Amino acid sequence: MSGVIRKLMFGSLILIVSLFLLRLYLLAPPQDSTADNGAQIEWGDCWFDIPITQIIHCGRLKPSLQNANNTISLPIVAIRNISLSHNKDPVIFVNGGPGSSAYIREDEIQGWLVNVEELAWQRDFIILELRGTGLSEPKPQCPELMRYYSESIEKFETLKDEVEAEAKIFLECKHRLESEGVDLSLYSTHHNAQDVIDLVNALPDDKVNLYGVSYGTRASLEIMRQQPEKVRSVILDSAYPSDKHSLPTWPWLLSNAIQLIENQCKTATTCHSKYPDVRNQLREALKRLRQQPIGIKIYEPDTDKELSTVVLSEHRFIISLFLASYDKWLYEHIVPAIYAAAEGKEDYSLYAIAENFYYFNVDDTFNDMVYAAVNCNDETGISEYEYRQLREQHPLTSRYHRYDWEMDICRDFDQDFPFKLDARPVTSTIPTLIIAGELDPVTPWEWAKEVHEHLPNSHYLKYQDNAHSVLDAEYCAVYASRSFLGNPAAKTIDHCGSQ
Repeated sequence: MSGVIRKLMFGSLILIVSLFLLRLYLLAPPQDSTADNGAQIEWGDCWFDIPITQIIHCGRLKPSLQNANNTISLPIVAIRNISLSHNKDPVIFVNGGPGSSAYIREDEIQGWLVNVEELAWQRDFIILELRGTGLSEPKPQCPELMRYYSESIEKFETLKDEVEAEAKIFLECKHRLESEGVDLSLYSTHHNAQDVIDLVNALPDDKVNLYGVSYGTRASLEIMRQQPEKVRSVILDSAYPSDKHSLPTWPWLLSNAIQLIENQCKTATTCHSKYPDVRNQLREALKRLRQQPIGIKIYEPDTDKELSTVVLSEHRFIISLFLASYDKWLYEHIVPAIYAAAEGKEDYSLYAIAENFYYFNVDDTFNDMVYAAVNCNDETGISEYEYRQLREQHPLTSRYHRYDWEMDICRDFDQDFPFKLDARPVTSTIPTLIIAGELDPVTPWEWAKEVHEHLPNSHYLKYQDNAHSVLDAEYCAVYASRSFLGNPAAKTIDHCGSQ
């Protein structure tokens, strides 16, 4: 072996050892920190293996708004950006729901690594699990409700029986949790916003950027209202304003979603030529399912193992259409599924709609009690007369809302809750990028437009052929977000495919 080769090998070994030691140094947890109000971040080992190409830190936030036992603990995952173009102001992700997991379990974290790489924001990306969800502690859960959902979809139930059973199980679970010492008044947008503020104040960074999706936009807007000082910019994807309360908006949302499905087919030449009469076919499908529900077997994708039989009755079918319209990739199956149901046939599109309905009902990453508690603590009530007037404005879907007010569990919550959500629009000069999908059924683009009108330094982008959570599905929105984060104060941003 020549001296040159030995020197090269020795140099390579030194480089490898140096890189290894550098990685160990970078992987070392940051110093624990405490905010002025007592909120603490404690860093430690991650609960998943960190890929060799990544630097990730994990910890837990002990927020300032605690329960009686001081046991509320919220997981943090900080995916560090180690590129040469790294920027010092991190992005904090504020999750949707309310009640949805942040998807940071061991078997889910890879999805985040891919997502952060595709966003290419060149900043640390920090994920906080909101209270009561995912890996947070403690979690007020209702396993009895999950059992009911998974079992009931396999048999026919009338709409009234289904709504009554769900409300009964919810209230029994609520009373059980309260008897065990669970304080459900600790779950609201006020609390979620303060938790994120605690995180921001306990971090060493001078400024942060907020990225909220769906319900996460509502919490982000509250942060903008309550403590804007350290917020450099905000991205709101699928905006959920503070004045859009769940029960009063539900009749319009369902009716509007059906109208969007019909309009989308009318404006698409291929769809309209093949399916020219969506509205009447939907009426026929609902009539047929009212008389004879369809049982559709659901199979595990990889093994073809039978998982369940979804009984699509009249009311379940229209809800399944609403749920499918969240997803731009499922949208193309909605109209063919309507025609198949009208003809009493089972085809792939109808299967796709039923499969999505099945997974929605058995989703163990969603906490239904947290969803109910946050909404009920946030929102003020509505009279039966007012609600009847709202639902009767939408004759096609009105029959599917006739038990909603009667079975509303929010009346079992404290109507004098001291932290009711402020329904006034948030006004702020923080630079904000507002992204909406034209087909979004649950946070429609009209809501995003309203938010935009009250934020003078905001950009509003609406993307055609996109539904809920636009940044997950639209490259042009990702491109626009990079431009925005690079210079939030700019009057214009580079984008494509928006109106």
